[in-house]
Amino acid sequence: MTVDVDSIAELLASRQVIVSCGTGGVGKTTVSVALALAAARLGRRVLVMTIDPSRRLAEVLGVDQGPRCPVPLPAAALEALQLPPTARVEAWMLDPMRVADDTVRSVIADERLAQSFLENPIYRQLSAMAAGMHEYTAMKALFGFVNERRYDLVIVDTPPARHALDFLDAPARMVAFFESRVFSAFAPARRGVLRGAAARLVGFVLRTLAGKRFATNLMAFLAQFTGVFSTFESDVTEMRRVLASRESAFLMVTSPVEELLQEAMLFRQQVVARGLPFCGYILNQSRARFADWSVPDRLIDTNGHELSAELVARLRPLAEAEQAHAMRDVAALDRLRQEAGDACVCDLPLLGDLADGLAGLAHLTTLLLDSHHRAAPQQTA
Repeated sequence: MTVDVDSIAELLASRQVIVSCGTGGVGKTTVSVALALAAARLGRRVLVMTIDPSRRLAEVLGVDQGPRCPVPLPAAALEALQLPPTARVEAWMLDPMRVADDTVRSVIADERLAQSFLENPIYRQLSAMAAGMHEYTAMKALFGFVNERRYDLVIVDTPPARHALDFLDAPARMVAFFESRVFSAFAPARRGVLRGAAARLVGFVLRTLAGKRFATNLMAFLAQFTGVFSTFESDVTEMRRVLASRESAFLMVTSPVEELLQEAMLFRQQVVARGLPFCGYILNQSRARFADWSVPDRLIDTNGHELSAELVARLRPLAEAEQAHAMRDVAALDRLRQEAGDACVCDLPLLGDLADGLAGLAHLTTLLLDSHHRAAPQQTA
C-alpha cells in the first residue's frame, strides 16, 4: 500500500519503525542516520540499527563496531549535530550469531544446558549456513527493540536494494528449511511411533556413515531445537505484522542516476505488492534545488576583486554542466513524484566533502525536517 504523507517530519513524529532501503552508493546509511537525528530533534527516543554488512554506521557516528547493546552517540557528537545533551539517539549493528545465542539463553533456562547447546557444532554450522539466518536474526532483533518499548522510533538501515527484500522474504525460507523432512523427523514433539522408528533408522545410518560423535551432536541439537525455533518463528511472524501495519513506513533512498531510479521504482512496486506501507522516496545526492541558479557574467573572489573575463569564460562550461545536471535532477524528482502519488518525496543535496562529516549530517537533518512532498525544489544560498 502507498500511504498519503505530507512530509518526512510527519513520519518521524508518528511511526514506530522506518525501514530505509536503497542501492549501494546512494548514501543510504548517511540518510538513515540523518533520519534518526531529525527524529531526535523532534524529541523522540531513537535507535538506528543496520543489517548492512558494510559497517559504515560506526564510521559515520563514531561509535564502536559490534557492540552487544545499542550505543548512545557521544556527547561531543550530539553537540556538533546541534542536538541537546538530553537527546536520545543510539546505534546498533546486527551480529546474527549474538542474536541467535541470546535467543537460546532466553529459551533454555538452565545455563549448563544452554551452553551445551551453544557449543554444539551442529548449531554453530547451521546458524552460519542456513539460508536467511542473517535476515531472520535481524527480524528477531527488531522485534525485541520494538516490543520492549525502550525507543519511540527504530530506523532500520537495510542492505542494498538488490538484497533488501531478503529482509522480508528470507525468514519464510528459513522456516521451510527447518521444517524439512529431516528436521521434522527428529523433532520430539512431532514424533509418533512411525516417525520414532524412522528417526532410529536415520540415526543408525548417521552413526554408520558420519560417525557416532556427529550423530550424537545432531541428536542433541534437534532434541533442544524445537523450543528455540518456535520462539524465533513467533517473534518474526509478529514483527512481519508490525511492518505491514501503519506503525511502520518504508522509504526508498535513491540518486538521480537512471539505473538507480529504475531500481528504486521497481522496489516500490515490490513493497506495495507485499501490502507493506510505502511512504516515500528520498532523492539523495541531488542538484535539483540549484536548478534556478543562473550562470553569472561576472565573478567576485573572496577578497572582493572581480575575476577576469577570460577566467570567467573558462569557468562558464563547468557552470553550464552543473546546471545541466541540476535540470536532470529536477526531471528525476518529477518522475518520483508521479510514481509516488500521495506518498512523500524529498531531495537532499550532493554534499561533496561534507558527506561523511558531522556538519553534513546536521545539514541533512535540517533539510529532512523542512521537506514537504508537494513543494517545489528550494533555491538555497
